[in-house]
Amino acid sequence: MEDNRADWKNAKHANQWATTLEKYAYPHIGYTSFADITTKIIVDLLRPIWLEKAETANRLRGRIQTVLDWAKV
Repeated sequence: MEDNRADWKNAKHANQWATTLEKYAYPHIGYTSFADITTKIIVDLLRPIWLEKAETANRLRGRIQTVLDWAKV
């Protein structure tokens, strides 16, 4: 997250990044090794959120993708 801080518009945006990951992603994949994260795990994580809060799920998907892309490097 620190590497992306320069791209965020303000402190609120940074807080939203952290909050959505903490609330939705960490409980499911927070202690999972990068190598063990599969598409199915991400889909299962997003599915219930997508049905209730599509915009939040879309933003979360993008944030997870950014974190995983960073981890690949």
